[in-house]
Amino acid sequence: MYPFSEWIRNPMQHLEGNLRGLFDWLIRYLTWPIFFAALLPAMERRNRPQYLMLYAWCVIPLVGLASFGKVLYPRFILFLAMPLLVAAATTIEWFYETIRTRVWKVVGTLVMFTPSVIAVFYLLFNPLYAPIPQADRGQYINDWPAGWGVREVNAFLLNQSRNQHITVVTEGTFGLLPYAIEIYLVNNPNITIIGIWPLPAQIPESVAEAIAREPTYLVVNKDEVSVDWHAVLIAQYQKGLRKDRFLRLYRL
Repeated sequence: MYPFSEWIRNPMQHLEGNLRGLFDWLIRYLTWPIFFAALLPAMERRNRPQYLMLYAWCVIPLVGLASFGKVLYPRFILFLAMPLLVAAATTIEWFYETIRTRVWKVVGTLVMFTPSVIAVFYLLFNPLYAPIPQADRGQYINDWPAGWGVREVNAFLLNQSRNQHITVVTEGTFGLLPYAIEIYLVNNPNITIIGIWPLPAQIPESVAEAIAREPTYLVVNKDEVSVDWHAVLIAQYQKGLRKDRFLRLYRL
């Protein structure tokens, strides 16, 4: 988030661009049919104040995020969608109570829910091509935060530690590394996990001591390790469809 002292110099600088991005993400995840269903209750006069309150619960935080947000991701808007889902549910309920013809009920159901069913199908069975915003495709599928290779690396490290103590060095001190290793192996008495960021050109003294003492491995998430580390590549796992992003496992 931009601190107030920085935001006050030009309050409108990022508002328009952030609003476009946030609304795009909101509609992409709600889908257009559900988004329109959420807006229709505003036309009802009898309960309009209640629906205006629901819209305010969405719009006011949305504008706040757009005004102060420096680094935004689609997951930030999850709570903003909840009031709109309530409004959309009202429209859907009205539709099923009003329409008596079974054929039109089937048509309406297909129109409203087909985009969501398609997205869920891809997420479950072929996530590489899931129709989700590009920002999330990078975070969860194609870029360095994605978890490809974590399962295989943890299985290898667990197997190596069954009868001996090992040290695991990770490129990173928070985020995917070392957390993706720690959540599975941090309580293993035969494994010591060391996070380093950024990786220096030369092997740190503490790592050199570990190499001299016991089997030591390095897990790299972004760049290839410097040749001065004398690392031997054991395996690498491509991140989604990107051919320039890998999780790499080395023996030091």
